[in-house]
Amino acid sequence: MQTENTKGLANYILIFGFLIVVTLPMVFTLIHKQEDISSREKRKLAPLPAFSFDEFWDGAYQQKFSQFYQDHFGFRQKILSGAREFRRGAWNKSLSRNVIYGDDEWMYFNIDGTLHDYTGYYTQNSQDSSLWLQGLDIKNRWLAQLGVRYLLVPIPGKMNVYPEHLPARVRDAAGESRLQAFRAELKDSDLEDVVLDLLPTLRKVKNETQVYFKTDTHWNEDGAFIVYQAIMDKLSHWFDDIEPVTPNMIDRGSRMKMGDIAIADGAKAGEMEQTDTLTINNRCANEQSTKVAEFTKTPAYQANPKHLPRANGCTSKKIRALVVNDSFGAYIRKFLSDSFEEVIFMHYYELFDMKSFIEEFDPDVFIDLRAERRFHYLLGTDERMQSELETGKY
Repeated sequence: MQTENTKGLANYILIFGFLIVVTLPMVFTLIHKQEDISSREKRKLAPLPAFSFDEFWDGAYQQKFSQFYQDHFGFRQKILSGAREFRRGAWNKSLSRNVIYGDDEWMYFNIDGTLHDYTGYYTQNSQDSSLWLQGLDIKNRWLAQLGVRYLLVPIPGKMNVYPEHLPARVRDAAGESRLQAFRAELKDSDLEDVVLDLLPTLRKVKNETQVYFKTDTHWNEDGAFIVYQAIMDKLSHWFDDIEPVTPNMIDRGSRMKMGDIAIADGAKAGEMEQTDTLTINNRCANEQSTKVAEFTKTPAYQANPKHLPRANGCTSKKIRALVVNDSFGAYIRKFLSDSFEEVIFMHYYELFDMKSFIEEFDPDVFIDLRAERRFHYLLGTDERMQSELETGKY
């Protein structure tokens, strides 16, 4: 009899414990303040849906609530952190399909088709480098008729700079990327001088100096300065008045950084890497750039209002530059700002629609500084540019 009572009590305890485990996360979800954006995952979280009978009967409400609960269930971050550590320890794989673990704490992002590009998938299927050459030629000639030199600077992806740290399953699948295919086409054209190939330079120096962050997509400040030097060396063959920032003008420090890949992977606050910082002694340019309000008048901005371009510069210099850059540009702007009389930094806009702005600013050089995974977007043929070149009507 006592044994049966003991078994019954044990069953009640088991059922009660099970109910607590099942209901506690939901209770915590409902009473806990909900976040709108995940700082770790860098995305908007599903909101709590408003109840309506119409959506309930057709199933839409249940689907929205399921999305909300998946994003907000109680103890979500702790559960994900535990799962992350287990998966990494057991198989050296991330919970995120966008994150690839390499050796020696190296991490890689698989975004915008980066992995497909690394394995040569795109060049085997649908890309036509000859059309890119045509687009590059049109853009180069169109800017030339405005009196502006054009320099395209594709930024090599981290996988191509540091392939040796990739897992063997990825490294062994390497193929010809779109940029590599494009470089091969350039060698047989008269446009090779318009494109700056950074990959040999970065691969050469990486054994002496780390040039990309381990836990971030981007180059570090050492990598940015090396690329800056390559750009200025290139421009020195075009212009006599180039005065670059030199290594003896740099002070070196250090800081801790949590990279964007680590954040997307769900890293803890203490999982940061140490990195060097480079500071220019006696800067000529301002510490802060200024917004270029005049750009709001351009058709380019009116068609797609985004962040306004920002201007900086050093009045003692003589060359003017217009620089289009993505997130990599944040690490190189301070060096470029101290190298030109005036330099304007902006995100990408339709080039033809900012023609009047280019004519008014009158830059000596237009620099396209863009990540390898997106550089091909720049090389489409603009029929308006082509028409101007063919008719001679500017």
